Amino acid sequence: PDSGPAGIFQPSNVVRNAADDHYYALLRVQQYRDQPQGTCVMRTTDLADPKSWRAWGGSAFDVRFIDPYLEPEKAPQDHICQPVSYDEIQLMVESLTFNTYLDRYLLVGTAVIRELDGETVSGIYYSLSDDLIHWTPRELIVEVESRQTYRCGDPNPVAYPSVLDPDSTSRNFETTGRRAYLYFTRFN
Repeated sequence: PDSGPAGIFQPSNVVRNAADDHYYALLRVQQYRDQPQGTCVMRTTDLADPKSWRAWGGSAFDVRFIDPYLEPEKAPQDHICQPVSYDEIQLMVESLTFNTYLDRYLLVGTAVIRELDGETVSGIYYSLSDDLIHWTPRELIVEVESRQTYRCGDPNPVAYPSVLDPDSTSRNFETTGRRAYLYFTRFN
């Protein structure tokens, strides 16, 4: 009670990496006990087997999540993921694609950034990665009111940005090219 949200939230879409034949997804994790806050990466080779997913543990994809009710004998601290590039992407997870034009992964999400001059910039940002572990610093796409900063009378907040490319040859639009569209939800 009164502790706020804890656990794993808001998984990204799943993206297949043809080079290693794995499927990847990002997860937003809140700090709880030994689990640090941030964005974690998990992967599998078999989408049909939920137990095959492994999360990034800091040096390898070797973390298996457990259900503490079904496996109470397991030490929870041995089953937590290590967030990646926290300074660069913090909690961004909303839209993950492989961009064929840039030949890199493209992550788009919402963030609230405090600038050096003390100004807070709420918006939709992007970051790029070669390996889903190391990300470039976020770059602002568009400044928008976020649900976290919204106060009565502010412009309507937006959330859940997603990048889709109608020319994607991927069945699930997991790839983007040079001309993609940015979609989001506006709360009226």
